[in-house]
Amino acid sequence: MVLTRDFSETVQERARRDPEFRGLLLTGGVERLLEGEVGIARIILRDYILSAAGFERLGDIMGRSPESVKRLLDPEDACRAGDLLEVLARILRHEGVSLAVSAVRANHDGESSAVAEAAAAG
Repeated sequence: MVLTRDFSETVQERARRDPEFRGLLLTGGVERLLEGEVGIARIILRDYILSAAGFERLGDIMGRSPESVKRLLDPEDACRAGDLLEVLARILRHEGVSLAVSAVRANHDGESSAVAEAAAAG
């Protein structure tokens, strides 16, 4: 008999017990957002919320219903950028994290030069 488990459940369980992993989820969600992969970012941020505060608490903090916050993080649902950024700001505040973004020039094939240099050095 094959045992299967939902991937998101596995991620959330680890994030609940491992604050460093939870921080990496948050960072990964922000990186995907900045790279234009909004659907993936929303899935990652949803997993973060489920492992950290939950939709009930985040909804209370934002003055929204939990269902409204869930819709903001549904990759199939449209939402305004401002609403998604509000969710992100509340998450960052909850985690006690501030972000710093740095620009890296992409080379001719779209890969960042820092990634290309790391691959060449390895």
